[in-house]
Amino acid sequence: MPDWTFWVEFVAVVATAIGTFLLVFFALLPYLQRRHRTAEDSKGGALNAAAERLFKKTFVLDAGALRDFSRRLSEGDRVTGVATETTGQRFTLWIVDSRNYAALYREESFTAAERETEVAAAHVDIDIPTTGNWHFVFDARGKQNDREIEFELYRE
Repeated sequence: MPDWTFWVEFVAVVATAIGTFLLVFFALLPYLQRRHRTAEDSKGGALNAAAERLFKKTFVLDAGALRDFSRRLSEGDRVTGVATETTGQRFTLWIVDSRNYAALYREESFTAAERETEVAAAHVDIDIPTTGNWHFVFDARGKQNDREIEFELYRE
């Protein structure tokens, strides 16, 4: 009769090693994403010298709150940038026009031109579809901790 003890122990060790690897990988994922985005930007991608800076801010996003930054933009403007939570906590970023901005704040149905949902780092790359005031709304509703966010936005 074969001795199954070796195989049972082998499977247990392999499963533990895979579980440990996955745990470490997903714990480091927000950090790796932030480094990747920073490296892309330093190569002259979205954050190049010819672009007009719209925002460069570090701010606190209060737990349970919304915070927005707005600019008047023209149809066809290309807007690029990054928003990174400094400790890897998650937030949502909505990009909306003025009509949808009001609905967002009233918690009614709205349509976002772009969104990044539950991320530790958001990359912005949008061609503005209509002229008007555009709002970049950071959302921490339902969160228990404040977030510190570094936000850079450029018009190319």
